[in-house]
Amino acid sequence: MENDTESRKLNGQPEGSAALSKPKESMQLKKEISLLNGISLIVGNMIGSGIFVSPKGVLIYSASYGLSLVIWVIGGIFSVVGALCYAELGTTITKSGASYAYILESFGGFIAFIRLWTSLLIIEPTGQAVIAITFANYLVQPLFPTCEPPYSASRLIAAACICLLTFINSAYVKWGTRVQDVFTYAKVLTLIVIIITGLVKLFQVSCCCRLFFVGAREGHLPDALSMIHVERFTPVPALLFNCAMALIYLTVKDVFQLINYYSFSYWFFVGLSIAGQIYLRWKEPDRPRPLKLSLLYPIIFCMCVVFLVAVPLYSDTLNSLIGIAIALSGVPVYFLGIYLPESKRPPIITKLLRAITRFTQFTCFCVLTELDTVD
Repeated sequence: MENDTESRKLNGQPEGSAALSKPKESMQLKKEISLLNGISLIVGNMIGSGIFVSPKGVLIYSASYGLSLVIWVIGGIFSVVGALCYAELGTTITKSGASYAYILESFGGFIAFIRLWTSLLIIEPTGQAVIAITFANYLVQPLFPTCEPPYSASRLIAAACICLLTFINSAYVKWGTRVQDVFTYAKVLTLIVIIITGLVKLFQVSCCCRLFFVGAREGHLPDALSMIHVERFTPVPALLFNCAMALIYLTVKDVFQLINYYSFSYWFFVGLSIAGQIYLRWKEPDRPRPLKLSLLYPIIFCMCVVFLVAVPLYSDTLNSLIGIAIALSGVPVYFLGIYLPESKRPPIITKLLRAITRFTQFTCFCVLTELDTVD
């Protein structure tokens, strides 16, 4: 029995749990996403639900149908250049974690941790909050055709949406992929209708937690965020944390303020990822690159990102500074929780991390995962 207990401790399993003592399968995220699911996921992310809220802001500030269309064309070209740069990065650095992995490889653990910390507290939950609010507004507005829908109604629906999707993704991976498929088909069909309607009008006037999981596995986040459910093989703790943060951001009244709050941090680290591409060309010129672009692409992209970062800093200084402050709050966390070896850390931090890990194991029925050998 003593050997059994020790074995469970070493494998990240809580003591006294018969259900956890003999796992029948290896503790890894299961590969349950089919080709169709993968295509739906990519298309859904490319389109993004923000497409249903962004046009309003573009049209308001451009005050011209023609100029707004020009802005969308420029945005499309910018996205293509960014996609090409990411294609080179993805084929050169074959690790999970997207921009986090690229920054980690290019600039080291400290900058990568700040990117992860910002994503944990701002980028991912804020993005989900914007999507949920947009969905809720479209659902509520038909009931109030002559006035603004009640603030509490849209926020409660958004909160229910976030909680429901968190439950679905926590229950089974396949449930999450099916919901993703349905919403992707719906977005594509909706866009087709909007495009056709727009063409008619023109002839008349003239589209989470994987990141947190990878970061925790690299040692940049507490072990609790890399745990998965022993039966469902889903990253329940990471999903619950992201859900809680997204619900907090629902308290922001203006959705465009929320977008500005999100976009400053997001584009800063996207630009840093592409800057890493330029840096690696100089640092490791002989590194194998299945896809190698002209340096003109990442240079142009970085110049555009400087503009995207500078504009929110000028137009919405307060929220941009709050975003910077949240990112910088990760500096002491990095040095106390990661940079210092465990023997030199304040004992209270070590005890706290162990307590959180143990609490998460028991409450979420989760264990630490085995390292992925695919990367």
